[in-house]
Amino acid sequence: MTAPIRDLLVTPTVAEASHLTPAEADLTWLWRQYHPDPWQQTAPDLARLTGLGERLFPLAFPNPAEREALFAALRGGPLRLWIRSEDPDLTRLPWEYLCVPQSLLDQAGLSAEDLGWPAATPPFLALHPKVSLVRRGTRALHPATIAAIGALRLLVVSANPNCAHWPDAAVYLDLEAIHTELRGVPASHLQIETLTGATRSALEARLAAFRPHLLHFAGQAVIPGSTTLAI
Repeated sequence: MTAPIRDLLVTPTVAEASHLTPAEADLTWLWRQYHPDPWQQTAPDLARLTGLGERLFPLAFPNPAEREALFAALRGGPLRLWIRSEDPDLTRLPWEYLCVPQSLLDQAGLSAEDLGWPAATPPFLALHPKVSLVRRGTRALHPATIAAIGALRLLVVSANPNCAHWPDAAVYLDLEAIHTELRGVPASHLQIETLTGATRSALEARLAAFRPHLLHFAGQAVIPGSTTLAI
């Protein structure tokens, strides 16, 4: 039996962001510095990525109680970690690089393996096998425009290369959560198609054939010629 997915909402605060320089807060700069050409067989600078992730960590978990709650959650079953901020400057930070500082693990007398990371895996939250890290927008919703569209078509897409340059991501958590939450919606109201191991050509073909109203993507990807190089 699959363990239930637990949700943990994290709201970074601007008061804790003063230690980041404008360059570190810019996603375009981040990718150009750490992985200037993802199509070449060159690995990003892991030490610098780890350093940035450790500097982001206090923004999301500024006090000991929140850190202890995170550590307790990591020891349990699947965890969906929501990152939400209503501050635009915080929203644009690269939260995908959140990394538990080694100094905090040392203070707690723990290792990354004690909290569930595989051996020799740096403690980035996005690389934890039971964690799904999700960005969430503001609470404010735009007014909906109601139109007769028939059944809502949802395309769920995942890509998980699981290779040296793109480590394994817990995309299965997103897929399980979507199908579990929408299981009771009748086919007259909702049609769901799933594309796993997506490639560009496969995604384009499915978009043309299914013509979804909504697309949910879970995984890691790069875009050639993009200024940010990542989605």
